[in-house]
Amino acid sequence: MEPLQPLSSVLFDVGDPPYLQWLLDHPKGYVMNARRLLEHGDMVVHRASCAHIRTLRNARGTEGFTTGNWVKYCNTDLGVLLREALASRRAPHAIVRRCKACEATSADIHREQYAGEQLWSGTQPTETITVNSRERDPLFRSLCFARHGWACAVCGIDTAQRYGSLADGYMEVHELQRPLETNSLQEFDPMRDLVPVCPTCHALLHRGRHLPLTVDELRKAMQHTLHQHLKLRNG
Repeated sequence: MEPLQPLSSVLFDVGDPPYLQWLLDHPKGYVMNARRLLEHGDMVVHRASCAHIRTLRNARGTEGFTTGNWVKYCNTDLGVLLREALASRRAPHAIVRRCKACEATSADIHREQYAGEQLWSGTQPTETITVNSRERDPLFRSLCFARHGWACAVCGIDTAQRYGSLADGYMEVHELQRPLETNSLQEFDPMRDLVPVCPTCHALLHRGRHLPLTVDELRKAMQHTLHQHLKLRNG
């Protein structure tokens, strides 16, 4: 298995005693249960004190906690654990599911590799597109959705309600532009400074602008266009 570089989380993948000792030494820590193959993007996050990760649930009884198809990433910092575990996955869609018993996170956390972040032009090197790291941070996204829900702040669409389970977790977040006079006075707060937006509205907020439109500006533009269409339709 390829290690994360750099890796501040502890990866347990060859034996159970060191992993079980880590749980004893870090009762307030966190554990990510992940498939050994990096192509598998489905993971579950637990508190170190959660009973689910202290009990083997293998019907065959031939695999341990860290010696079979599953490995464990451990860290006392939940945010770091989420970022590193998600970064380790090669699947274009990775998901960290919450444990319903210990609720280390308030909701499932999705990581999407969106089209356009890397552009390939044949013989030319890959061009990397700069993205807002706060908008892609898994812990910040989780806190944003916990506060605001999953409906787009501009158009109101909830992709999962429209498309079903195929679109579970398919929503982006947008960092609001704070007034200049408060920028240096307030620390970043993901529950205040991030809002959910669908991919289309997110692209339009930024389209062709150094500074994005505000959510209200884009919403008013959308509503104005809808109003004009209704007037034309009704004659």
